[in-house]
Amino acid sequence: MEYKEFLCRIRKCVEELCDNETKVSLHQVKKNNSMTKDALLIQKEGESVSPTIYLDSFYENYLNGEDVYEIAERIIAIYEENNIHEHLNPDDLFEYENIKKRIIFKLINTEKNTELLQTLPHRQLNNLSIIYCLFLDGIFGDYATTIINNVHIMKWNLTENDLFRLAYDNTIEICNKEFRTMNEIMVDMLMSDGISEDLRESILLQLESDNTSLPMYVLTNKYRLFGASLIIYDDILKDISDKIGDFYIIPSSIHEVIIIPVSSGMDEEHMSGMVGEVNATQVAYDEVLSDNIYLYNNDTGINMINRDLITTHYIIT
Repeated sequence: MEYKEFLCRIRKCVEELCDNETKVSLHQVKKNNSMTKDALLIQKEGESVSPTIYLDSFYENYLNGEDVYEIAERIIAIYEENNIHEHLNPDDLFEYENIKKRIIFKLINTEKNTELLQTLPHRQLNNLSIIYCLFLDGIFGDYATTIINNVHIMKWNLTENDLFRLAYDNTIEICNKEFRTMNEIMVDMLMSDGISEDLRESILLQLESDNTSLPMYVLTNKYRLFGASLIIYDDILKDISDKIGDFYIIPSSIHEVIIIPVSSGMDEEHMSGMVGEVNATQVAYDEVLSDNIYLYNNDTGINMINRDLITTHYIIT
């Protein structure tokens, strides 16, 4: 069965397993970087919000031998487990008093999202765009996010500047900052396999004493969610600069950036080529932030390095 046929078949199977008051429909959802994904929406009568269930992984399961009706049953189970109407009134959730402390930043690539940005409040940061999301935690024992669009801010009677001020406080308050050496992160990865604390310290000391290692740091947040947005905060960048001097910002993904001191002697052209290759081969397309690298200096702020093109951006708060 080809993919398009599978989509129609799975919609019909889910519909057959639901009652007559339930609407089942296929939608194409626009993701980051103009990527689209096929999704199934299941809505019972009177429901205004429904979980979005993406279908690409289910098609892989079908190709691996799983029966279509078994897949349909699993999709219905996912819908029931994530049905927000069972936990709260979605209309209450989107009232301004309930959302004003949930607004956070997200950084995306401007050129790859020109159509999406027409529908969103946003502002520029070099070749990137600052957009805004609602961070919804504790609903299903986890967290979820939804992008704030122009319809939302009209409903809330807010400006983009209002969103910026709210997100500036909320992002740090909700997500926190995490700035660690790459060595520490590597050790934590080893720790997840049950390595003892003594061995952890031993490996960390050995890594830190290795003068041949390139000094690298990772800037993100405790959720590893939209962590690249922390470069919006000039005080965070100044604090890092006070510790390690001028530094390069390598956009690892929308969720984190890698920091490399200029004093490391890394070649800019080499770093730029490395970023492009990693984005093309290792990072999910909808999580790519930029193929450019950036230079931070206390006096000039963030400078985008794109061959012969250098632009400077200042954050004003």
